[in-house]
Amino acid sequence: MFGRKKDSDDIGPSKGLMKWINRFFRFILYPFIHPWAFSCLVLIIVAAVLIPWLAYKIEFTDIPQWYKNLFVQAYEATSPLKEKVVQKYNEFTNKQPVIIDDAKNKNQDDIIDYETSAPMQRPTFQSDQPEIATPDIAIQREIFQEQADEIAKEADNQPQITDQVTQPDVYFKRNDSLGLSYLDNPEKITGRFTIINANEALINSTSIFLYGVYTPSQNNKNASAYLLKTYDGKQVDCYIGAYTADKHATAICYYENKSINHDMITQGFAQNVSLY
Repeated sequence: MFGRKKDSDDIGPSKGLMKWINRFFRFILYPFIHPWAFSCLVLIIVAAVLIPWLAYKIEFTDIPQWYKNLFVQAYEATSPLKEKVVQKYNEFTNKQPVIIDDAKNKNQDDIIDYETSAPMQRPTFQSDQPEIATPDIAIQREIFQEQADEIAKEADNQPQITDQVTQPDVYFKRNDSLGLSYLDNPEKITGRFTIINANEALINSTSIFLYGVYTPSQNNKNASAYLLKTYDGKQVDCYIGAYTADKHATAICYYENKSINHDMITQGFAQNVSLY
């Protein structure tokens, strides 16, 4: 009953290479052999597909790229923690005393007996300079306040120079053949730019299409790689100027006052449909 399993048993060989091959395939086929495990596997796959589609309105073809971006963001979020751990470890190791192996072979005569030796006397120094009196703190504070008031008055008389940050001139060229519903006043949204594909991105969980440009299918791979390298994860300003028939936003997006839509055209990845 409790004897060692033989190679002739119907559940598989008990030794050698065939034993491990048998275990490998039994592990792979485990969900299909046990109905409850197969049901759990199906539920996990369905949930992994439906959650991005229902919660974030991600198209089915873009779900793998969405998970890839999610993992990249999680890795970037843990990078500061990893740097702190490495920094703390380096600080800890630098504080450890240096152990010299030759110290074990030193004579006892060279070792100072601190219990019997005379205590060390701290040397004293005398100076011929007169002692400097410490000024009264209240008087010193009044002097500093008067100096600060004078500096403030001089600053008020000087012309103020400030850096002017210009707002980009956003213009949506209407194209009725696109079937879009245009807004009278563009809606501005600001946030982290997460690339989905060559034509679509996420900003604060809002999915937008780049307005007025179209990336052909043969350029999708290179265009997506360029967007990921140049703009993914950046803080951008997007101006929504129109919506598609299924309420999908189309926008012109800017990074540091540079139009991402126009940049895709100048780089040769996209075609101008209605941008200018």
